[in-house]
Amino acid sequence: MSEHPASEGLRRDLSARELFSLAFGAIVGVSWIILVGQWVSSAGAIGAVLAFVIGGLLLIPVGYCYAELGQRLPAAGGEFVYAYRFLGEGAAFLTAWILALLYIAVCAFEAISISWITFEIWPSLRGIRLYEFGGEAIHLGDIVVGVIWTLFFAWLQLRGAQLAATIQDLMVYAMLVCAIAFLGAAIWRGDVENLKPAFDASGEGFLALLLITPLFFAGFGSVPQALGESSENAIKRIPTVILVVLLASIVFYAGVVLATALVLPASEAMQFEFPAAEAFQRAFGSQAFTMAAMFTGLLGLLTTWNAILYSASRVLFAIGHGRLAPPWLGQVSQKTGAPVPAIILVTGLTLVAIPFGRALIVPVISLGGVCITLMFVLVAACSFISRRQAHAGVSAQLFKPMPVIAGVVALALLGLNIYQLATTEGASGPGLVLIGWLVLGLILWLTTGYVRRSMSREERDLAILGSRGAK
Repeated sequence: MSEHPASEGLRRDLSARELFSLAFGAIVGVSWIILVGQWVSSAGAIGAVLAFVIGGLLLIPVGYCYAELGQRLPAAGGEFVYAYRFLGEGAAFLTAWILALLYIAVCAFEAISISWITFEIWPSLRGIRLYEFGGEAIHLGDIVVGVIWTLFFAWLQLRGAQLAATIQDLMVYAMLVCAIAFLGAAIWRGDVENLKPAFDASGEGFLALLLITPLFFAGFGSVPQALGESSENAIKRIPTVILVVLLASIVFYAGVVLATALVLPASEAMQFEFPAAEAFQRAFGSQAFTMAAMFTGLLGLLTTWNAILYSASRVLFAIGHGRLAPPWLGQVSQKTGAPVPAIILVTGLTLVAIPFGRALIVPVISLGGVCITLMFVLVAACSFISRRQAHAGVSAQLFKPMPVIAGVVALALLGLNIYQLATTEGASGPGLVLIGWLVLGLILWLTTGYVRRSMSREERDLAILGSRGAK
């Protein structure tokens, strides 16, 4: 029997460097190339930088709880595994069901959004207009580009985690090279006078940005999803990986904001659809670098997509492997070690969503902040319970307040996100989506009792937690 039966069939060969690439790629994404002008205009140049620095630092206690639980329970499934160990089967299924909604929706959103960035680089690919859905025109190119990239990532993931991680490494480091070059050029050619005003006069813009910045760093949650395929050395280095991911992401966002502000005054930033691309062009003094900025944004979108598809398939694999859902979800390829049915299911749902455009997916994405911060609360609670049950290691004694601090931060963020969602125009749409999804999950839970009964509690503990967690 392997040391970690929770990952039976999955290959444990991901390194700490590959975990970093997975998480960093999930965090950075593409939003910065569009929103940086809004950040600078609303909070001031230095205010926006500080908002991202503080927002990222606030998540370090939460990240520590993830790292502590990850070392204790290094199995595929992340938050699902922790909920199962400390809160029981029902809570674990609910956790996985919410994560599945979020991850699948993000995969679909990336598949739909990739055409938007692609057409900015190659406008001729848009093709003819086919129809309109939800007030948005759908072109032939939207569907073709989305389908091609979706099938590419499915192929990549089906080849195994190692190849997907290698491609992620290449994309992340290419993106970092572009970002570092941008920052260097901005410092060389920029003007500190463009940083004025450093802060917004009322402070309201700064506070508004500060409240949402932690959500931009939530991608580090992909690390625990990969622990079922991580080497022993990588598992030992989880705290370092998550800390470095958060710090590197803080530097990235703060650097992008600062670089943009140095070459593009706040008064002009809101005039451009892609302010970061305009800033690239001014920093390097060439129109060609507008395309370089768009390519960097495209890499960010692809790294996020790759990481989220990986995370989605591992959550579905975990609940199937533990027979809290149909067991076929827990099957893996003997040749590649990939959870084939889970990957195909996510890919199929993504392909179904593409023809409907963003109008179908946006209500689900609007739930993202609530779902993410709810996972933060869950992990903080599980970390606290773990301490109470004396399962935390010696290192935990050095950071006794961490679960409490993490819990306070997570609850505050959850409350703010619920309030923001409830007070946003059209909030009934996301609310109905969530209720419908939960009802669907309840039906699945009630109709698959025979599946759960086919496995004893001891067998399920080994299947989900592994020998280390089942002790």
